[in-house]
Amino acid sequence: MLVGGIFRAPSQPAFLYYLGTDQSLSADSWTTVQFDTQDFDNNSDFASYIFTAPQPGTYVFTANIRIDSIDSSATQYSWGQFRNITQSTNYRVGIYELDSQVVDYWTVGGSVVLSLAASDQVDFQAFVKAGTAKIEVGSTPATIRYNFFSGYMLG
Repeated sequence: MLVGGIFRAPSQPAFLYYLGTDQSLSADSWTTVQFDTQDFDNNSDFASYIFTAPQPGTYVFTANIRIDSIDSSATQYSWGQFRNITQSTNYRVGIYELDSQVVDYWTVGGSVVLSLAASDQVDFQAFVKAGTAKIEVGSTPATIRYNFFSGYMLG
């Protein structure tokens, strides 16, 4: 549909979720980030922290997480990754090397463009090399969202 010279497709797959509660991370383990609060989800294609492509096409995904409560032994690195669960492929983003620095928090994020088949499933995961950490909501003020996952169908 053309509205004011701009193409609008209200049923086109698009979503934005953010983290509504803190989530703990364990060392040496990829953890699916539990983006549990919806800003919008045009077709309800996002459920149980996973996006399921309703049709084949090219999709754009963006995610960002802020890792807090970093254990003092977490002196290695952290990563994020977009994971195409169906095709068993991972796209790593935002590696952060600590190398014995003491930090209060670090941010991991990035974007990826993926060619998906219908029913392919994508999520976002976090990894901390050593020690424990937490993805904290950081709600001061409540309108700031450090932790989010979004996507849309490009074509």
